Amino acid sequence: MEETGPSIEDYIDILRRRKMLFIFTVPVLLFISVAVTMTLPPIFRSEGVILIQGQEIPEDLVKSTVKGLVEQQIETTRQRIMTSAKIMDLIEDHNLYLDMRDKVSMSQLAEDFRNSMGVQMIEAEVPGQWGQSSRANVAFIVSFMDRDPQIAQRVTNELTTLFLEENIKARTSKADDTAQFLKEEADRMQSRVQEIENKIAEFKVEYGDSLPELLQFNLTTIERLETQIITTQDEGVRLTDRVHSLNIELSNISPYVQYSSDTSGRTITPRQRLVELKDQYSKLIIGYSESHPDIVRLKKEIAIAEKEVVATKANGDVSDDDAINPLYRQIRTRIVATEKELERNSNRRVRLEKDLADYNQRVMRTHQVKRNYDEMTRDYNNKLEKYQELRSKQLEANIAQNMEAENKAGSFKLIEPPSVPDKPVKPDRKKLLAMGFILSFGVGAGLMLAAEFLDSGVRGVSSITNVLGQQPLAVVGHIYTTDDIQYRNSNRRKLLWMSLGFCLTGVMVFHFFIISLDVLWLKVMAKINVI
Repeated sequence: MEETGPSIEDYIDILRRRKMLFIFTVPVLLFISVAVTMTLPPIFRSEGVILIQGQEIPEDLVKSTVKGLVEQQIETTRQRIMTSAKIMDLIEDHNLYLDMRDKVSMSQLAEDFRNSMGVQMIEAEVPGQWGQSSRANVAFIVSFMDRDPQIAQRVTNELTTLFLEENIKARTSKADDTAQFLKEEADRMQSRVQEIENKIAEFKVEYGDSLPELLQFNLTTIERLETQIITTQDEGVRLTDRVHSLNIELSNISPYVQYSSDTSGRTITPRQRLVELKDQYSKLIIGYSESHPDIVRLKKEIAIAEKEVVATKANGDVSDDDAINPLYRQIRTRIVATEKELERNSNRRVRLEKDLADYNQRVMRTHQVKRNYDEMTRDYNNKLEKYQELRSKQLEANIAQNMEAENKAGSFKLIEPPSVPDKPVKPDRKKLLAMGFILSFGVGAGLMLAAEFLDSGVRGVSSITNVLGQQPLAVVGHIYTTDDIQYRNSNRRKLLWMSLGFCLTGVMVFHFFIISLDVLWLKVMAKINVI
């Protein structure tokens, strides 16, 4: 046999049999929900609106060193404010949670404070860079909830003050830290630049003659020295030949003057002249005294002749003082001068060859010096560029630091200070009463259905058919007696009065806790007029 579910008549029978359970349950639950709703303490919330200001000075002129999303800055400031130490100071200053201090721990009090404090962002449409509008955070609300509206206002006021102060302190501190960091980095980079400059200076002192910029000069000098060496070689050959020629000419000239013995012009040697002079002296000394002028003259000439003879015996090694022949002296002087010039030329050639070797060594060292010098110069240029960049950033950071100190950068501004709330935000009695009303009827209906389905009795044609497996032959309806009719009428009157009471109670609750009836009437009439 096909089974069918309960019909509407079955549910009506269930309501008729279990109506008393519903009638006694719903009022009790309504009373409990109303009592709980009305006894809950009111919670007041005070709010302060803080505007998120942008940078006053155009960023094209001065860039702030404090970057980051607004939400991140607000959350960072909130975390700084919501430390346990600061929360406990606020609790002590405003005498919060006096009834809970002996019951819960300090950490729980701090957690309750955090739950009572709120930060809500305010968004608005702002124009974008290309004329397109987008939503952005332009302000945020700082709020605090407490049973006392005065305390809520005072705590919210202090929280907004802390937000403003912490934001300024955080931005100023960050700008100061950035400027100080850049200064320290620039100073360190300056020390490195100076170290490299000192190394380059020492390198130039050590290898100053082999620097790359002197390569062309060194090559030109080498060419000039080679030319001068060739010139000195030619000059040396010329001087050597000249000395040789003069020596040959000198060897053919006697260092002494040749004398004539008679008018015929016959020349005699110094020895022959010495013999003739002594012969003249022996002849004159017979007739004249020693003081006679001719005798004195002869003695002098004999002395000179003796010297010439002695000099002649020395195999021709005649000094300039002994040589009395003017031509001999002249040639000998030219030989000495030429030999000195040859010696000077030789010394000059030695110096030139030494200089040439030195400049060749310079050129040979140039490539190695160039590699080391280029490495040092490249490192120096990189360090110098980095140093100049750091100094430029430091200057910008100092300007941004002054801008933060004067509060001309992006900051928070209190545009609506916290006020004393006049209405509580918790609990929402309207919603609680509506939920209690719905819950009471739901629980009453649920209890009726539960009691019916837990009852194992057999009722109605459907139940009998399900049990017996076949339908009954006839169904005899309930026969109402006079007492039954009176009892039913009495119950109907009671149910009617109770329904009227529930309706009146619902209207009163709606009037006093949800919306006034006259206000509702005005709104309805306004809607009708609009239509």
